[in-house]
This record gives sequence, structure tokens and C-alpha cells, in this order.
Amino acid sequence: MVARLHVIEPFELDPPDRLAFWEDCMLAGRALNSLFSPRKMNYEIHGNSIPHLHMHLYPRYAGDPYGTGPIDGRATFHRSSADLAHMKRALVGAGAR
Repeated sequence: MVARLHVIEPFELDPPDRLAFWEDCMLAGRALNSLFSPRKMNYEIHGNSIPHLHMHLYPRYAGDPYGTGPIDGRATFHRSSADLAHMKRALVGAGAR
């Protein structure tokens, strides 16, 4: 999820936009959970390389490329165009903006 306004931290959003950002993140998490049935959803906000508020959502599975540790950007993991289109339909259907 990406903030529509340029901010670096979630606390920089005014209350309605902050609520909308978190609600969109939760809608996306719920949609991805329904779609993939992971063991756990990981939610990550960094901004070290791109100083703009955005969140990464990672469905986690037993035996995924990251094992039982944190997400490692050096590991490779790819989804097909069909997988991405399927995810987009699920997210749009869930009401994520």
C-alpha cells in the first residue's frame, strides 16, 4: 500500500488519511489471506531506499524462500503475470484503493 500524499511516516498523515491508509492495508491483508491462506501475513514499513510511506505485505508459508526468518531482499521470489492479475482482482474486490 502506498500513501497518496507524500509523507515519510504514518504519523505525518492527518487522522482521516491515517485511518484510510491503515484500513487499506488491512483490507489488502485480508484479501491476500483469503486468496493464499498463508500461515502468517507479514506487514513491513521501511522507507530506507524510498523515503515515501508504503507498506509491503508478505504472505508467509512453511518452506517459503525466506524460511522462518525475516524477509530478505536478496532472496528471489517471482509471481507470474496471471498470479499478479489474480491478486489485483482480489484486492479490488476487497475494496482496497
